[in-house]
Amino acid sequence: MHRVDPARCIECGSCGRVCPSAAVVDGSGTTVARSMPRGKWLKPVFDTKHCISCGSCVETCPTRCLDMGPGQPGGFGAYPELARAVACVSCGWCVDVCPTSCVVLAVPAEARR
Repeated sequence: MHRVDPARCIECGSCGRVCPSAAVVDGSGTTVARSMPRGKWLKPVFDTKHCISCGSCVETCPTRCLDMGPGQPGGFGAYPELARAVACVSCGWCVDVCPTSCVVLAVPAEARR
């Protein structure tokens, strides 16, 4: 039997999404998500028109899958980007911490085809 270590759990649900038997349950006995292909996991999408380039999403990401883009000299125009998509576990921390609500989780374009 596998157990989730509550001290390390970030409550992202990825354990349930990778389990083909839907055998992962949370502390209250509820099944955690259901198995789905990793390519269909939600990923962050950034609305750069409203982004203030604060970097909160990058700093908060528990898997370090986000980076600030190159931007211009002096840091202007540096916006967050999903630099390591394979590391993203769709936890939504980037969405929760964004002060301007410019981050949403969406199905990756490649998976919608």
